[in-house]
Amino acid sequence: MEANGEILRLRTALRDLLAVSTLPVAWVGRQPRDIASALADVLIGSLRLDFAFVRLCDPTRSAVVEVTRGDGWKGFPDWLQRHLAVVRWLSRREIISDIGGGEPRRGVVVPIGVNGEGGLVAAACNRSDFPAEIDLLLLSVAANHAATAFQNALAEQDLRQVRSELETKVAERTARHRESSAAPGDHRAADDSRCLAGRHCPVRQGPGHPALQPGFRAHSRMESR
Repeated sequence: MEANGEILRLRTALRDLLAVSTLPVAWVGRQPRDIASALADVLIGSLRLDFAFVRLCDPTRSAVVEVTRGDGWKGFPDWLQRHLAVVRWLSRREIISDIGGGEPRRGVVVPIGVNGEGGLVAAACNRSDFPAEIDLLLLSVAANHAATAFQNALAEQDLRQVRSELETKVAERTARHRESSAAPGDHRAADDSRCLAGRHCPVRQGPGHPALQPGFRAHSRMESR
């Protein structure tokens, strides 16, 4: 029976690990907050957690997204604030044997990136063996996948913004070019084009026109005969 139980746990672990490994494909083209929300939902379902907290951030862009699922660790914000006041940053994962709140629960906090610069993932569960090694593996893999997808989503947002600004500039320059092409000084060129097409062309009498020279005598049709 014990061997069968171990086999079942291994199968469950492989199934959950496979589900986590497919997350990056599902996150392509998603918004940053959607990625954090999806990660929290997957952790709650796969690890059967009572609480999940996801923070994804990019200090270079001052972008931060936070999502919470479940109410099994209501005091987590206070715990995090007190902990960071002491250690300043999360350099390694933290396992809390009893998170308080009445019912016995164990918690874990996994930083993302160096000193948690990419964010963190926190989880709580009433299982006595939580977090097991497979729990820690799934949390770390899922958190790293989410951090990468989060950075890609921010890069796509930047690219869309640059593309939109470029399209706006092109549209403005095109409009100015059309306005300059339709200026009044271009009507003479339009008259010349009609003359070349065989249409009536008005005679322009400039200072050098023969009709304005001294001694010029106009001949009528009868005189020319």
